[in-house]
Amino acid sequence: MARAKESTKYNYDIFFSLSYRDRNNTDYLYKALVDSGLRIFRDGDPIQRSEDIKSEVKKAMELSRFCIVVLSESYASSKWCLDQLVMMIECKRNAILSLFYDQKGRIGEGFARYEKQLMVEIDYQRTKKLMDKIQGWSDALSFASDLPGFVLQNQADRDESKFIQKIIEETVKFVQEDFVPMEVETEGGLLNEEPMSLVEDWTATEINLRDTEELPEKPNCPFLLKLVLEQSHDLTEIPDSFFESMPLLQVLDLSNTSIKTLPRSIASLTELKQFFLRDCVLLRELPPEIGELKNLKVFDLEGTELMCLPKEIRGLLQLECLKVSLYRCADNYIERKGIKAIIPRATLSKCSRLKELSILVDPDCDWWDAEVEAIINELPLLRNLGKLELYFPTLELLQKFLQLPGSVYQNLSNFRLTVGSYEQHILSSLPHNLQCVCEKLDKCLKYVNGKGSVDRIGKALKHARALFLERQWTIEKLSAFGIDEMHQLNFCLVVECNEMKTIVDGGDFYQERDNGGKPVLGSLRYLSVHYMKNLQSIWKGPIVSHCLSSLEILSLHTCPELTTIFNLALLRNLINLKELIVENCLKVKSLVSADPSGLEADSDFLPALEKILLVDLPELVSISGGLPIGPKLESIFFSNCPMLKNLSPTDFCSKYMHDIKDESEWSKAMDSSSSETDYLSFL
Repeated sequence: MARAKESTKYNYDIFFSLSYRDRNNTDYLYKALVDSGLRIFRDGDPIQRSEDIKSEVKKAMELSRFCIVVLSESYASSKWCLDQLVMMIECKRNAILSLFYDQKGRIGEGFARYEKQLMVEIDYQRTKKLMDKIQGWSDALSFASDLPGFVLQNQADRDESKFIQKIIEETVKFVQEDFVPMEVETEGGLLNEEPMSLVEDWTATEINLRDTEELPEKPNCPFLLKLVLEQSHDLTEIPDSFFESMPLLQVLDLSNTSIKTLPRSIASLTELKQFFLRDCVLLRELPPEIGELKNLKVFDLEGTELMCLPKEIRGLLQLECLKVSLYRCADNYIERKGIKAIIPRATLSKCSRLKELSILVDPDCDWWDAEVEAIINELPLLRNLGKLELYFPTLELLQKFLQLPGSVYQNLSNFRLTVGSYEQHILSSLPHNLQCVCEKLDKCLKYVNGKGSVDRIGKALKHARALFLERQWTIEKLSAFGIDEMHQLNFCLVVECNEMKTIVDGGDFYQERDNGGKPVLGSLRYLSVHYMKNLQSIWKGPIVSHCLSSLEILSLHTCPELTTIFNLALLRNLINLKELIVENCLKVKSLVSADPSGLEADSDFLPALEKILLVDLPELVSISGGLPIGPKLESIFFSNCPMLKNLSPTDFCSKYMHDIKDESEWSKAMDSSSSETDYLSFL
């Protein structure tokens, strides 16, 4: 059932807050509101401000249903007004309407001048109390400036201003309909027919109606700021007039609903700033009215697979974030409809304020090559672009993107780029949840089904922090990408690269005279290797200090030719390794291939190691071959390691060991939540 908080008795309908300097210029509005029959307390008379008067004003504020504040340069430079604004936000936070008498920039300038004046006057006693007070004023001004409101026109327009008429109409509706501050809630997740009739007169600023099946025709929501209908899976239709009386709505969330269309009244939401339409699986088109959302900044349709974007998108000039998913059969649709392009040409570039752009497509789409090439051509015009998510079917298209003028790629603060053809339709062997987590990492480059030279992908890799390499058919070692190209990598996931025999071949670098001993993968924190049928080693050849020195987690799965994990030189570098996971590596006999003889008695390796997990290693007979490792080791879990009959005390030098679990306890220790995604949480 929808329910509301119990209301109190009010002496006034409106508390009208303004600077006395603005009194004459706002008399027309005050009189119009009074003529409408509203009871108004107006503060703004040039009187002596005493503590008694301050308490009387606060009492009047508390006994008012609603507050209107006229923000101006004068207001922002008045101690009395600023104190009043702080008080107003404390007791009427959800019942305030802002009227902007000056532009926001001038309001800020007025406050800055007043702050500077105060600093000069009390420079000799800058107390923390005053600084806190100034910060409170600043926060209150920022809050009020972000509220929905109206900009008062110049004096010549005011008497006939549509803005003023709208203020009067909405205010009258608000206070004359027996206002009760509402927090709309649902019991059992459903609204039945009885509360639905009450909903039509909502006067809340925020409404959350998850799991709703039906909506009223035209609810009256004059001060609604945020409406959430997310997870209303049984909601299939929004009435055509539903949005007509929501003039101040700023945030709308229709994600995970079953709607098939948006109503024409969506055009009424001219103040809307954030629109979420994620995972609406039945929605295939956007109406042309979407172009009327002139103040929209965030438009998130991720998971809602559209047939095309309407050309009216180019009218969203304030748009800063656009996330779109496209349907795989979109080409058939536009052919039937006679539409020239799935994404109309010169549409994205018109949204010149875009800071974030994400376009997701099914990689099997034959039509995507032409579309993404057109998108690449428009990217240099998006000079504010900082985040990009895009799929490049070929290395040639990636190369074109990398060569764009203006250093488009280099200037991105974040990206998720996928490169490569999916024509072979090979299902990934990687667990789906791990794949999803990897693809959401920041500055992530995913390269699939690659062949031939790695030079072009290396140029893209140079700015990446995460690499997802899957089914690269010719590369024999990860280090083939080069030291400089991999120097920023924090995360690396390698899957089914069956020609790869080692991760790093040190001989490629440390025989070169001009290398200077630069470390390979010195920033890498996570390395996960899966289904590599020819992998024989992690490191081959010479190694210098700091190579892999930042590595925290090493995870190896199904590498049938791998016989050992560490040599002595590599062990010395792994000073930050915390977790080691080895699974289904059938030929591994010992984790370490090193002779402990000749080592100093106090030699401890893997000083940060805390956890070891060993699964399905039928040939494993020793953990470290007697080499002392893991002085901070806390736990070892092992399963199906039949040859590992005894754990030698010489293998470990830890004083913190508290947990050793063998196969009989494995099922208790390991559940579905301990999948590899748990080990990504540190990223």
